[in-house]
Order: sequence, then C-alpha cells, then structure tokens
Amino acid sequence: MDLADDDELMALMTAANIAAVFVDVESPNEEALRETKKFQNLRRGGSMVEKVRRIQDPGLEVWGSMILGFDSDDERIFAAQHRFLTEARISTAMVGMLAAIPKTPLHAHLAAAGRLDLDDDPAGGTNVLCSR
Repeated sequence: MDLADDDELMALMTAANIAAVFVDVESPNEEALRETKKFQNLRRGGSMVEKVRRIQDPGLEVWGSMILGFDSDDERIFAAQHRFLTEARISTAMVGMLAAIPKTPLHAHLAAAGRLDLDDDPAGGTNVLCSR
C-alpha cells in the first residue's frame, strides 16, 4: 500500500494514462496480516480503506487481490471481505485460497505441522490443510 503515500508517482501514472493499479490487499483481517507478517498493510497512515481511497483520488482505479484460508479466518471473513471491497469502492477483485509456496516460511511452517497436501493437484484446490 506504499503507493498511497506517493502523490507525485500517482500524478505521473495518471498523466501517463495509467487507468488502474492492482493492489495486494491480502486480507481485511488484521490478525491474518500479523500472522503472515504483511506488516506493510498495517503501517500507519490510515486504514486500508483510506489508503485505497488515496490511490483512487487522483483518478486511478484500484483492483484488489485477497486471500481466504488464513488460520485466523473463520466464516466471518466472507462478510469482512465484502464489506472492505464495498467501502473501498473496489469493483474488480481477485480472491483466492491460501496456498503454501515451496521454500517460503509458510510452507516450512505448515510442513512441520503436517498441514500440507502434497498431491500435485490437491483435491481441495489448495495445498493447505485446515487446522480445525
């Protein structure tokens, strides 16, 4: 979300006729952001909605990316994501299931906990096994 802090860069982008930017929001669940060490999304400077609005103010459309399936997520995450997308006026969003990429801390953590589906093509669409 650092783009939201760079007014000059956003002005140059709109002057260059860049119409949209893809922002990795990750999750509106702050516990999930802490759990995954996505501290850049928790930095000072306002809420994530306020940061998205600062990107939109110069005329840029924000497309968002979010993940489902963090350990701290429960059934409320669907409503939280919908609420965030609505409040932030994000009309295009890519929402995917959590997947642990090999050689990442998440993959190592889940492997050590016995929570990885090691099939090439996991039946559930993700290689992360539920902790509950």
